[in-house]
This record gives sequence, C-alpha cells and structure tokens, in this order.
Amino acid sequence: MSTTESFSNWVLLDKGTNNVYLTGSGFYTVNDSADGNDGQTAVGNNVYVVEFSSSYTLLGTTANGVVVSGPTYDYLFTNATYSNGDSVSINTTDPYNYCFLEGTLINTPEGERPVESIKMGDKVLSADGRELTVRWMGYETIRNGIGASIHKAPVKIKAGAFGDGLPVSNLYVSNAHAFLLDGHLVVASALINGETITAVPFSDMPSEFTYWHIETEEHELVIANGVAAETLSGAPERKDFDNYDSYVAQYGADRIIQPMAYPRIKDVAQLPESLLERFNLARPALDWDALLNEDDTDVVLKQANS
Repeated sequence: MSTTESFSNWVLLDKGTNNVYLTGSGFYTVNDSADGNDGQTAVGNNVYVVEFSSSYTLLGTTANGVVVSGPTYDYLFTNATYSNGDSVSINTTDPYNYCFLEGTLINTPEGERPVESIKMGDKVLSADGRELTVRWMGYETIRNGIGASIHKAPVKIKAGAFGDGLPVSNLYVSNAHAFLLDGHLVVASALINGETITAVPFSDMPSEFTYWHIETEEHELVIANGVAAETLSGAPERKDFDNYDSYVAQYGADRIIQPMAYPRIKDVAQLPESLLERFNLARPALDWDALLNEDDTDVVLKQANS
C-alpha cells in the first residue's frame, strides 16, 4: 500500500462548519511518516505535509481528499474541485487509506499507477498477468447539485471488504462497475450492505468529481486497488463520456465490445448463496398475495406458452 499521496488542489475550511472559505491549486504531498509509515493514519494522529515541512493532526477524510487541522482554517488537500461556500462532509471515523476516486491504482508493467495518469497506448496488466494495450481512456465529470442523477453516485468498497485483505485500500467506483466474484461479474450496487460496501451520498461528494474508464481491445479484467475489475464493454456508454469526440476522431465510429462470458449480476436478488453469505446480504422478500390483492397494483400476469 502506498504511504504517500499527491494532491493538485487545496481548500480552506471554516473551523466548526466545514464550509469552503477559499480554494486554490498547487502541488502538495501528504504522507504517514509522522505515525509510523504503515500506509494508514488514524483520525487524531499526525500526517506530514512535505511542502509545509510540518506534521498536522488528521481530522478526517472525504471521498477525494484528506482534512488536517490548521491554525485559523482547516486544510483539505484534494484532487477534486470545490467552490467557495460548498459544505464539505468529513468522515471522522475511518482511518485515512491512501487512495481516492480519481486515484484508483491500476496494475501496469511498471507497477501501480493512478487511473487518471493512464493514456491511450499505455500498457496495463490483466488479472491473469497479460499486457493489454489501452485503446482509449474515457472520463465523465459528475457535477454535484440539483438534477444530479442518483445513479451517478459512487459506491465505496472498504479495504478488506472482499476478504483476504482485498481491496488493499478503499475503492470508489460507479454503481454499475462490475467485479469478478465466484465466477460472476457483479456490479457494485448489488453488493451494498451498509457496512463494508456503501452508497456514497452526493452530500459527501465535492461539487465535481470524475469517473475514469479503461478500454482495451476486448472486455477484460484489470487489477484496481488489488481486485479484479472490468474494463469497458458495449458501445453506447461512450456517448456519456466528456471526451467522446476524441474517440470518434481517433477511430471514426463506435465499436461494439462483446462482454465476457461470465454471468452478469445486477441485483442482490440474483446473487448466489455463497456471495449473499460472504457479504452479509439477504434477498428481498416479496409477498405475492399482498401484492396481487392491492387495488392499484401494476402487476400483470401472463400465461407462458408450454
């Protein structure tokens, strides 16, 4: 696990309210050498800010950054964008594990790299160790506010939620992103259990945040924060990306990528018993008698052909 993170933005927060007072850009490096260099810092312990040559008390984290105590204002170091007056929700219980939505670590032949640093033509490693060429990197900026779709809210997978210490650090993904589990491709939203895997409310997110998507020649599995996660498949989804025009300019037209042969699970009701038990989930109960007796039910029964 990395013990150092670099950030491109700083935010001053009013003490006590966590409202954004002032924002700016600059290069800042935070590490955990102040409390033992173990890749994790508990709230209340110190982190070291290299550019300030000082240690600061960790107050908490956001989905995209780390908040430390300052003399007049508190500091948020982040790779996300905030606006003056934004209210920042701070997680004051979980320790800081050095990874973020934009900073998801992808295995490459040169080692782990933040997903946003990967470019078209670069190499990444498949889950079984093959070198894959990146055909395109799509990104989608989500603007948090009135009209923001709940379907764009991230899912947080806590470190160790999959078992055996995986993922190695907290992982934030879109709710439809799938992982290979027990021979199934399971989307993140089907695994939400309110404990180790949770939906992140928009109130906990900055005014803007970005999803990154890797496209390779085929639908593949790459390693993200230690777990096997899918690359892009299909084709219509590309139109949602901010840089779709760059794809068209490069390739001329959309290309259908056939999905892998693994069964795809999109809902908790489809999970096999092994995964229900593993993630402490239960299939939703459905009372058919009560449903069919409701006067305003929209259920229509059809006879199947034998």
